[in-house]
Amino acid sequence: ARTWEWTDECQVAFDRLKRVVTDESVLALPCYKKSFEVETDASDFAIGGVLMQDGHPIAFESWKLSDVERRYTVQEKEMTAVVHCLRTWRHYLLGSKFVVRTDNIATSYFQTATKRMKKWADKKRRHVEYSVGDFVLVKLHNILRHKDVHKGLTRRYEGPFQVLQRDKQDPSRAESSRAPIGAKAAYDQDDEQILADRVVRKRWCKPKREYLIQWKGLPENEASWEPAEDLWQFTKQIKAFYAEDATRASPE
Repeated sequence: ARTWEWTDECQVAFDRLKRVVTDESVLALPCYKKSFEVETDASDFAIGGVLMQDGHPIAFESWKLSDVERRYTVQEKEMTAVVHCLRTWRHYLLGSKFVVRTDNIATSYFQTATKRMKKWADKKRRHVEYSVGDFVLVKLHNILRHKDVHKGLTRRYEGPFQVLQRDKQDPSRAESSRAPIGAKAAYDQDDEQILADRVVRKRWCKPKREYLIQWKGLPENEASWEPAEDLWQFTKQIKAFYAEDATRASPE
């Protein structure tokens, strides 16, 4: 058997290691002119990280994983640690340069793949000016937000629509000859008068405006409340109703 030789150099290294482990770390104050370093790690039961600058720790963070998070894959645990630390130290990192370091190699490819996707997307991106008569696709969320349907279940674009005329300096804006996207009803009757309006409020839902419509050729007791998003055919009548209401409310 070979005898272990404990030299003075070994003793100095042991004393230094013992002092580092037992002493409390002194946190440095952040300097927002310098770059931050975010080092994260994850185990089977917890995640943790340290915010550093020039090799000096600024803040520590740890979090115990829940029963669901413990069933994550290794890559998912590492990404959970990165997201958690970035959220915790966002008041330090927003507006400053920072580098994220992790010991998991697979996680580092997420950023590389994102850069490659952006590179290919930028190659296909080009500036387009529309002319009268062109057919274009329109984003749905710019026209009407679907309140009862998750955005993942709706189409991103609708069309094609034909550009009828130029609108000032923006050639992509023009009046469409079709109904707004998401209109749920179309009425084959003409309205005689809009009698009143109201706002319907329900728990966990956004307020919805409705109008009491007096239909032409029908008695007054058959007037019905209709939602505002379905009355795309009666835009002029609604404007006239508000104008008349403002006239009645104004002092003589």
